[in-house]
Amino acid sequence: MPSVEIFSVLSYRFMRKYIVANAATSVAIVSLVILLLAGCVLQEDIRVLVGHKKSITCCVFSPDGKSVLSASYDKTLKLWDVESGKLIKTFRGHTDEVLSCAFSPDGKRIVSASSDKTLKIWDTESGKELRTLKGHKDWVDCCAYSPDGNSIVSGSYDATLKLWDPQTGQELKTLDGRTGGITCCAFAPDGKIIVYGGGNNTLQLWSNAAF
Repeated sequence: MPSVEIFSVLSYRFMRKYIVANAATSVAIVSLVILLLAGCVLQEDIRVLVGHKKSITCCVFSPDGKSVLSASYDKTLKLWDVESGKLIKTFRGHTDEVLSCAFSPDGKRIVSASSDKTLKIWDTESGKELRTLKGHKDWVDCCAYSPDGNSIVSGSYDATLKLWDPQTGQELKTLDGRTGGITCCAFAPDGKIIVYGGGNNTLQLWSNAAF
């Protein structure tokens, strides 16, 4: 198969023997063995998933590794089948660019973050929008489910980190990130610590219990 040069790789997600990378308007699933990091050139891609109309901002494997979720500046998310490379469904509802996405630990739910200042929770199987989380005053640049699936964390250019109840959509807590804008956030594997980074060039760790 022809090689594909990735000019701007925004994120990698690992699952067993494969890696998924996003660049421009396509998603590539590649064998880890043939990834050449030196020149950011991916050779003999297993498959390239084409369907978004604008640049892709995020991509992630489902917990079972059978599907890939992508988010895009075209205001949509797309779910792809890894084995066949076919598009399973498109999620529409955000009114501006979708900047981040994540699966719940059981893979039944999806959370997305957007420059429309909201997060949305979706049913993975049906594609139905379940609820919209409102509270941020600027772009929401990152989101993540806790390992137990009982909470969602989000970070925004409004310099706050928010914790949400995914069952009710209720905002549980807000933390002043003191970063001038939060661009990335994640839970520790045990869910006890949240790490985030932003505009002040540092990473900060916070106890989830204290938060």
